[in-house]
Amino acid sequence: MSVHHDLAAMVRKSIQAAQEAGDLPSFDMPEVVIERPRDPAHGDYACPVAMRLARVARMAPIKIAQAIADHFPELDYVEAVNVAPPGFINIRLATAWIQGLTNRILEEAMEYGRIHIGDGKKAQVECVSANPTGPITLGRTRGGVMGDTIARVMRAAGYDV
Repeated sequence: MSVHHDLAAMVRKSIQAAQEAGDLPSFDMPEVVIERPRDPAHGDYACPVAMRLARVARMAPIKIAQAIADHFPELDYVEAVNVAPPGFINIRLATAWIQGLTNRILEEAMEYGRIHIGDGKKAQVECVSANPTGPITLGRTRGGVMGDTIARVMRAAGYDV
């Protein structure tokens, strides 16, 4: 799971916790969108869900955002969760966590991000090659490029291609 998806799950969990504590009324869980703020001074990620909930919850977006932020769980990779008008929840990642992740990426180099769902299973990718009797055009090379890309992704996933 990515940080982006994990943060969205934590916001949903915070909304549920705020509802259980009576800080927010009961309503159907909306889609939680996590985005990058335009101004990096506002944090690494922002969530505008409080503004979408204002009408349903019959509360000011800033109060909804504060209730969600108050119930946001402690995470080792989150340094701060702040609320900004009109109702944004701004999230700043921990510098130490980012540095650790950067070091891990540098150490693992080309192995970083590889998964092993293929577990050595054999896979065959078939694609067309360029016609040797005609001119090589972008359209005729597209199949080979796509096939090579798919084979590389499958190798990174642990398949024997």
